[in-house]
Amino acid sequence: EGGAFIWPPAETGSSRSVRLPDGRDAIIRTLSLQPVVLSIENFLRPHETEHIIERASPYLKKSGVALKDADKGKEAKEFRTSSQYFLPTVGDAKLEEIDARVQELMRVPITHAEYIQVLRYNHMEHYSAHHDYFDPKDYASNKEMRASTKEGAKNRLATVFFYLSDVAEGGATNFPRANGGARARDYFY
Repeated sequence: EGGAFIWPPAETGSSRSVRLPDGRDAIIRTLSLQPVVLSIENFLRPHETEHIIERASPYLKKSGVALKDADKGKEAKEFRTSSQYFLPTVGDAKLEEIDARVQELMRVPITHAEYIQVLRYNHMEHYSAHHDYFDPKDYASNKEMRASTKEGAKNRLATVFFYLSDVAEGGATNFPRANGGARARDYFY
C-alpha cells in the first residue's frame, strides 16, 4: 500500500537508462549519494510542460510558508518570494498520464502524492534552504500542520521536480548538503 521509493543511487555522476511506461527511455543520473539526489532526463515532453504552464498560470499567487514554532511572527517573504499553484491532475488526461509516469518512477501510488505544485521564480526571487518534510516537533503549536501530516505519520517521502523552462543563468535548485556539504547560511530553521 505505502510503496517504497528505492532507486539505488550509483556512484556520483553515473547514469543509467530506464524505460518509461509510455515506451520512451529516460536517463537517471546520480548527483549526490548523501542525501540521494537524482536527475531524470527526458521525463516530460515539451507539449506537457506547455500544458502545465498554460493550466497553472492564471492561478499563480504569492507562495506561503508553513511557519515552524520558532518562526512565528515572521513573514513568508523572509523565506520565500516565489508564486505557486497546486495544480489538480484528476480529470485532465495529459496530467493523469504524467501522474502515471511519476507513480511508476517513484514506485509509490499516486494517491499518496500532492497535486503538482507549480512554482514561478522571477528574477532575484528565492526560497531559502529547507527540508520538504514537516517534522511534527517543529510545528507543535500548529494544529493544522499536525493534522495534515497526521502527527508525522503522513509526510513527504521524496520530491519530484519538473523544470518547465530554462534560463541562461540561475534558476536551479541547490542542494547545499549534497555530497557532504555544509548547512546553508540561509537554512530555514
